[in-house]
Amino acid sequence: MVGGWAEAAGAGGALVVAAVAGRNWVSLRRRSRLLAVARDVTARYARLLTVKRQQLVIHDGYGNYQLQPWIDHIDYFIENVVLREARDRGLDTRGMGRGTPTRSRLIRTLLATLREGDDAVGSAPIRDADIISGEHYETLCRNLLQAQGWQVETTPVTGDQGADLIADAEGCRVVIQCKFYSKPVGNKAVQEAHAAVGFHAGDRAAVVSNASFTRSAKQLAAANGVLLLHHDQLADLGQLLRRA
Repeated sequence: MVGGWAEAAGAGGALVVAAVAGRNWVSLRRRSRLLAVARDVTARYARLLTVKRQQLVIHDGYGNYQLQPWIDHIDYFIENVVLREARDRGLDTRGMGRGTPTRSRLIRTLLATLREGDDAVGSAPIRDADIISGEHYETLCRNLLQAQGWQVETTPVTGDQGADLIADAEGCRVVIQCKFYSKPVGNKAVQEAHAAVGFHAGDRAAVVSNASFTRSAKQLAAANGVLLLHHDQLADLGQLLRRA
């Protein structure tokens, strides 16, 4: 009789272990499929996500980065894009709230996928076809300057008084206007950049563009000491200022 009870208990224990193992397998499979969806969706929207990251991670000019807007956007993207796609594929997305282990894995997967895209792009030059707006162009110019060690402040969208970026390095403060144009940049941009130097207590003014500059813009810039630059020249801004 005792042996029978022991055999029954052993069989029951085996069933419990099998049930737990089965649930764990289902859970792992679900998580694996969710992470695969996260990789697919992130890769699909990598370009736009990279733009959002560049726009939302703000440098305050004092060596600090404001990350919370980007963190909030990641949560928004997971909730409204990744998990929506997962549900469309028939996956169970319950238990994916903020702070849960699977949510944390989704965030890590998203960031890792973006890093892979960054590594693939490397230091490729800016192409006009990759720029989606004037604001995006300003962000790309800011990133180019920061890569060269400049401390860069982005001015407010309204009330910038002719300046888009203010760059500081080695005691020199440069007030910059960025122009993403499909035609040559004219006098107005030069006038605004020159006026902005006084308002922002700058040392020099510059207009940066993907386009060329009109003859009159070049003459006005030369008369007022305003640098006219293509964005590729931002990598050498320090040298250009010393020569000017």
